[in-house]
Amino acid sequence: MYVAMLKKIGKAVLRVSKRDISDSIAFEVNLLDFLFHQNISVPHIIPTKEGALWIKHDGLPVVCFHFIPGEALLVDVNNKPQSVYAFTAGKSLGLLHAAGRQFNYRHAKRRTIFTEYNRALHQREKILLLESGKEFLKTIERYLNWAQEYNGTTGIIHNDYIPSNVMFNGKESATIIDFDWACRGPLIKDVGIALATWSLPDGLEHHWKDVFNAFIEGYNETAPEKIMANEILYKWICFACLTDACTFFSDLPEDDPSITRIMQCRRYRKFLYFAKKT
Repeated sequence: MYVAMLKKIGKAVLRVSKRDISDSIAFEVNLLDFLFHQNISVPHIIPTKEGALWIKHDGLPVVCFHFIPGEALLVDVNNKPQSVYAFTAGKSLGLLHAAGRQFNYRHAKRRTIFTEYNRALHQREKILLLESGKEFLKTIERYLNWAQEYNGTTGIIHNDYIPSNVMFNGKESATIIDFDWACRGPLIKDVGIALATWSLPDGLEHHWKDVFNAFIEGYNETAPEKIMANEILYKWICFACLTDACTFFSDLPEDDPSITRIMQCRRYRKFLYFAKKT
């Protein structure tokens, strides 16, 4: 990311991708442009003089955005967000889901909600070397099969709706950023990852119920379909936690001597916490 001052525009952010992901960028920028014109608070793309939403420079995709004022909340065991922020974050996600129903881009994106699960399964041999690796693989296969058969409401999802991807400019004004993982999928999956990260940051023993409930309340105020804190929701929270665990183990170097057990992964322990509620 680079910050620059542009004539007639002012402060802007230039994002240069580290690799050629043209198909993903095309989906992302068209989605952002659509959402912006639906009055959803997302990064505003600055097009080229020819009207292009992105370009290639030295073979890498480049996108320019208007600078976004505000900051993301630090949410961890020592920094509990006020419920009003969780409410606003939930409300913003509901607006995104409602507007996204009208998005109709002709090219599908390669990434899906199952991408990280499949990455982990493709590295089965590495995971089997870890204590409880066999049980972990069985668990992700079970949740993968369950999610693939889910027939609830689908649409455009952010797919990484965590506190660091919501910029606040006041308690009731939020801008959603970082749509790298956005794709089509069950709307409730977004709610799952949000509740897992907003109400139970790594290291916390019990989730913050007031933050949890405030997020759901805000979401239900604007979402196209209301959700309830029932077994289905908790299973999607578990699915989201397992997604993060799959990423952790997929990215783990094979020669890392510090990780020998599945239980060393905080995201997996978070999964076990919410699994008790299903």
